[in-house]
Amino acid sequence: AALYQVKSKGKGAYYLLDVKEGVALPGKSYLDSEENKEDEIAHKEAQFESAEDLVLFCMDLLENVPNLTSALKVICERTCSFFGIDDMICMEVNEAGPTIRYQWNREEKKDFARRILNPGVFEWDRIRKKADESGAVIYRQSETPDVYKEEAESVMIVMSTAAKGLKASVIFSNRHTDRSWQEEKNALCRISHQIFNRLRTLKNAEKDQRELNRKLNYDALTGLPIYNKFVDKLEAYMAAHGKSGLFFVSSDFSNFQYVNEMYGYEVGDRILHDFAIALQEKCQNGVLFCRVTSDHFVGVLKEDTVEKARDKYLEFTNTFVQKTNSRYDQCNLVIATGMYEILENDWSVSSMMDNANEARKQCKTQKVDSAVEIYTEKIRKNLENTREIVSGMVAAYNNKEFRAYLQPKVSLHTGKVVGAEALVRWIRADGSMVMPGRFIDVFERNGFVTKVDFAILDQVLEYLQDALAQREEVVPISVNFSRRHNEYTDFVPNILKRLKDYKVPSELLEVEVTESVFMSDLNKLTNNLETLRDKGVEISVDDFGSGYSSLNLLSKVAVDTVKLDKQFLDDTMNSEREETALTIIKYLTKMLKHLGFKVLAEGVETKEQLDMLRLADCDIVQGYFYAKPMPIDDFRKFLQEFNERDNA
Repeated sequence: AALYQVKSKGKGAYYLLDVKEGVALPGKSYLDSEENKEDEIAHKEAQFESAEDLVLFCMDLLENVPNLTSALKVICERTCSFFGIDDMICMEVNEAGPTIRYQWNREEKKDFARRILNPGVFEWDRIRKKADESGAVIYRQSETPDVYKEEAESVMIVMSTAAKGLKASVIFSNRHTDRSWQEEKNALCRISHQIFNRLRTLKNAEKDQRELNRKLNYDALTGLPIYNKFVDKLEAYMAAHGKSGLFFVSSDFSNFQYVNEMYGYEVGDRILHDFAIALQEKCQNGVLFCRVTSDHFVGVLKEDTVEKARDKYLEFTNTFVQKTNSRYDQCNLVIATGMYEILENDWSVSSMMDNANEARKQCKTQKVDSAVEIYTEKIRKNLENTREIVSGMVAAYNNKEFRAYLQPKVSLHTGKVVGAEALVRWIRADGSMVMPGRFIDVFERNGFVTKVDFAILDQVLEYLQDALAQREEVVPISVNFSRRHNEYTDFVPNILKRLKDYKVPSELLEVEVTESVFMSDLNKLTNNLETLRDKGVEISVDDFGSGYSSLNLLSKVAVDTVKLDKQFLDDTMNSEREETALTIIKYLTKMLKHLGFKVLAEGVETKEQLDMLRLADCDIVQGYFYAKPMPIDDFRKFLQEFNERDNA
């Protein structure tokens, strides 16, 4: 009630309302009726003494009322009432034709506005040429009876001749009176041009807002929607059209960084832009696409079957890369794509993208041709396994569920256990075991493997420390270290510090790296291994023969022992030409030993394999033929009992 009272006093005013108990409030209240919902204009309903007052009123209204429709409603009512006009129509003209912003009619007449704006009669450009300097054109039945015929006796149209970038008009009509419009023309033109200025300001603001929305919601390089906008659009599409026959794709370019380095970022950006254009124009079964990051695009296809979707999209990507590679002959671009069929119960777009990404990872090793992999049940199970592993890994680490198991290494020359390899086992609190095949790759990808490796090292050093104190026989233990350790500068210092803290001689520790470690920074790797060897720690390379390393590489790094890959041994033993197989292993062993390496064969399971390795002059063997990996306490007993026997 106080707010209602102060509104009439102008800006900066205040009003104190004294409300006593038992006394009713004033009858007027703020926003208590339909009339007061536009309170900012309700207090200006006084009668106008002159046309100038009306013009000033309209100007004030257009400046201060945010809602243009509300302002036009009051302006039309006041103007038509003041001048006795039957109709007032405020309209804009765009490519689609005239659009009515607001119209006021004194009396109803069916389709009056539609007929008066008939394209055969109302042609904006033609009428504009007839307008005088104030923008007004007058049609009177007494002078031009064929223009509006029965629609009105007299019409004045004011055109937006001075408002640049705007086509708009205000149409005034008298249906039954042949008005000359001369007395009121000046005021009506001034009011109309005020409306045009407001429309132009509003139009520019809308244009600026569209531009801002474009910058906020669309990628500047490709013109595709950003991810959040893409999600909104896709959800709206699925709500309107359903999910049947929709396939989510995730694509990125292999070797794209090489393109940027070879041709420059301008060419790289041009290729990404061209790909985005091709997605929208040439991928006919495409629904919607966006660029997530750099050269990574996601989108949705519509097709009858997943096979058709895959084949058509693969054809599209092959065509694009062939055209691009022919233009930039050093590109060698390849597009890897994962595809996921959207199901009826799928609602999370991020989950759809995750599934498509998992499928895409299956073809990331493809370097020759573009490929499209479909999300399958096997991938789903792997993904579920990853989520389960990741969700429990920190708690498992804190609860010391990652345990060291030791597998003996036996010398073929002495028949004694001369070492052991520490292997990780995840033993949960309920006693169930998670085998390394389920979690090692996951930990390699997310880097958690570095924590697990050091947890195993601590257990090995704790065992050696205790065994030495108990004067038990001990042998060197090899501990596996992921190539991810070379990403950290404290890798070697951490190993050396632990050896010192546990008071374990460095010759009892062997650091074992997998063959894939050679794919990392070779200089950093070499420095790390040489530092460890200088401190007395032996180095062994696991999985030799699986594809990454070579004798030439081994000659450049500090290595003591080379372990032949189990698959290499299995493939050789399965050969129909056993003599040739023996010769291969014999000469491979001879070359390795000539370079100064000890040779260890892992995965030995049969006496036939053992005998062949003896003939090949292999130094050490490891495998189920002698013993499976076992807990540390079991190994302590095994070592003592085995080495007391005559195993020669």
